[in-house]
Amino acid sequence: MKGKMLVIGQYPDEEAAKDGMMQRVLEMDDILRETYSITYLDISFKSYWLKSKKNIRHQDSSVCIWRLNMFLHQTTIFGLLLKSNVVYVHSVMNYFLALPALTTTKCPTFLDIHGIVPEEYVFSGKKFKGFLYSIAEYFAFKKSKYFIAVTRAMREHYLSKYRGLSSEKFIVLPIFDKSEIGPKEDVSIFLANTVNEDRDLTVVYAGGTQAWQNIDYMVNFALAFQNVFKFRFYVPSKATKDIVEKFESGKVVVGSLPKHELMNRYRECGMGFLLRDDIAVNRVASPTKFSEYVNSYIVPVMFDKNVGDIEYYGYSIVEFNDLIALQVPGGDDLRAIAVENKKIYDTVYMLDVSNSYKILIDRLNAFSSDNANSTI
Repeated sequence: MKGKMLVIGQYPDEEAAKDGMMQRVLEMDDILRETYSITYLDISFKSYWLKSKKNIRHQDSSVCIWRLNMFLHQTTIFGLLLKSNVVYVHSVMNYFLALPALTTTKCPTFLDIHGIVPEEYVFSGKKFKGFLYSIAEYFAFKKSKYFIAVTRAMREHYLSKYRGLSSEKFIVLPIFDKSEIGPKEDVSIFLANTVNEDRDLTVVYAGGTQAWQNIDYMVNFALAFQNVFKFRFYVPSKATKDIVEKFESGKVVVGSLPKHELMNRYRECGMGFLLRDDIAVNRVASPTKFSEYVNSYIVPVMFDKNVGDIEYYGYSIVEFNDLIALQVPGGDDLRAIAVENKKIYDTVYMLDVSNSYKILIDRLNAFSSDNANSTI
């Protein structure tokens, strides 16, 4: 019989899973189900005044979802922890919402860090929220059994920030698709189907339009160079109109696509925008977009390599300033970079992911015996 795990975070239904953070929750959900019977605890600071519990079908099992208020339902939160073998918390933001219970429970806790939350809020000008989350983060790193970081850079950030931490408590597991662990496509198939000038000169962007994505840089570049390159912007449906209106009719492809269709479109693009500023939040990040690009033989266009573990693994990029100066590798050279990046991704990177995946499973298994006194 599977042990009982309490996952603190929003349940990754189909709509929620479009969000970057929720993609991580969805991917981890598949892993955690291998060992545990899962209950989700979704806590809110300013809603869920009436507590609710519902069971839904998920693939071949049932999932229990509790929605509780941080202030009104602490007793229920404590009770759920008492009935669990292990707790898995998605982000310091969710740790904060269950802080009283998590700092007093003896239940082993796994913290999936996601990002450096206090710094994110301070950077966005929300210093008080950053302060509150820094308190939660302090207790999270003091009390949790293990920490799941998305990059080595993130692990090093926290080892430096909290000097007493042991690196043995960290598992570096980037965002990934579990189906990627296994046989890979023969590179000759890619080369046989992509030798054309249109692809080499097509630059894609797929993602949100928030300011930190630097969408304005991409749009302005496309406006200036739409007669040199071909551009495609795949953004949330509510943002397509604003981008379409910036271009002459038919000059730039703008749309909103589900992931499986987007992966097909990627094969028609040679380069992909991933413009992140050189700040602490980005230096520890693991952008899903980077993995999608490299896995689809797209060469990322970036300000620099100071994002996550890109430099560590030795990936190559096209620097944005070189793109502006039209100093871009030619077709054969661009494809050679794409092939080498994919080789790094399929071998060194995915080997590390596979090893970390096994370590996480082993550590989860250590707490999976059904010692809970009653069902949740």
